[in-house]
Amino acid sequence: MKTVVLETWQLLKMITHQLTWAVNRMTVRFRRRKLEKDFEGRKSQWKRNQRKYARTRGLSYVKACGQLVEEKQPILNGCICHKKCRLKCSDKFSSDERQALFDEFYALSSDVQQVQ
Repeated sequence: MKTVVLETWQLLKMITHQLTWAVNRMTVRFRRRKLEKDFEGRKSQWKRNQRKYARTRGLSYVKACGQLVEEKQPILNGCICHKKCRLKCSDKFSSDERQALFDEFYALSSDVQQVQ
């Protein structure tokens, strides 16, 4: 009788240990997923990512060292590159076309910009 009680006690102890281990593991997984979701949601609020977004969009931003970077502006008048340019881009593209190209480029996502 005593051995049966000990065996059942050991069996119950083992089962409760396994159940608590499984519950704890599920709780940890749930917390980890929740933290990852919160982490992903806040990435757009980080200063570094805000600077990166402004830089890829051509907007003005403040560098990490505190230096202000002005907004990008297209070169509408004069030569785009040096006078000895053999492609003559300044003659081929009007100021309206330059403005349209500039707007299209900075409207692209950063992944597409990296390809071009």
